[in-house]
Amino acid sequence: MIEQIATKLPWKGSMGRRKLSDIKYVIVHHDAGLAFDGVSDILPRYISEANYHIGKGWKHLGYSFKIAKDGKVYQTVPYEEIGVQAGNYAYFRNSFGICLDGDFSKQEVPKAQIDALKELMNHLAYHSPELPGVTKKSFYAHKEVRLLPTFCPGEVVKKVVKDFRLS
Repeated sequence: MIEQIATKLPWKGSMGRRKLSDIKYVIVHHDAGLAFDGVSDILPRYISEANYHIGKGWKHLGYSFKIAKDGKVYQTVPYEEIGVQAGNYAYFRNSFGICLDGDFSKQEVPKAQIDALKELMNHLAYHSPELPGVTKKSFYAHKEVRLLPTFCPGEVVKKVVKDFRLS
């Protein structure tokens, strides 16, 4: 289900580490990318995205997971590593991010991505004993926690995340 690619991505050091038991939130994003067809090799896209984040002063890609348009799930950063992905330090110091490829304020979310997101949330909430603080109540859309306004991750993805959390 999850392909590990963290060692294939640019890494300029740690942004800080935390104990797995400190993780309480999972923040869901979209990457606002429109050009990628979702069929080509994703590694160059994720390398480019990691380099973009490094260029912003971060040390690596900001998200622990990426979900491609075809529904494939990739772990891009270890859980223990803090990522700058929520726009709100109170959340990102004890959270990790899931990021879907695409801009869902401008395009429709592929069913394969929605299905993969639901499956990943279920896996993390119910089948990941290494993450004792992650429950179904842990999941938030980026726009629910960001201090400044954002469209991320779009209304459809926000509803999927919120429905999962409140179910």
